[in-house]
Amino acid sequence: MRRSVIEVVNDSIPSSSEVYSAAQFNEVLGSCDQVALHAVCDQITSSSPTISVRLHQSGDNRNFEAKTGSAIIASVSLTAGATSNAFGADAGTTPNQGFIRLAITLGGTGTVSGHVRIYATLRDQRS
Repeated sequence: MRRSVIEVVNDSIPSSSEVYSAAQFNEVLGSCDQVALHAVCDQITSSSPTISVRLHQSGDNRNFEAKTGSAIIASVSLTAGATSNAFGADAGTTPNQGFIRLAITLGGTGTVSGHVRIYATLRDQRS
């Protein structure tokens, strides 16, 4: 059953370094069984730009590790200078720890930057 849809990220990402969603969303992201993500990317600069988003989890909201071995949005191609969309979901087969954050990486050739918004749809499995 859908619990909520929230905008978790609305930021300019200035490099290809991994960045994280704001800590204020960690508890709400960790409180659901399943999460589906919709990334809206614009103002992208780079040749062959991509976006990847991983879930990181924590029991203490301080020490995080990747929830799974692969990104839920995995190197999805973007179009430089246009608005692009990318989608992914965590099926919830592995239980979440109490806190979840998003780890976002823009990739591409040369200097990469862009504006990224990520919406999370949070669901609980039906009993």
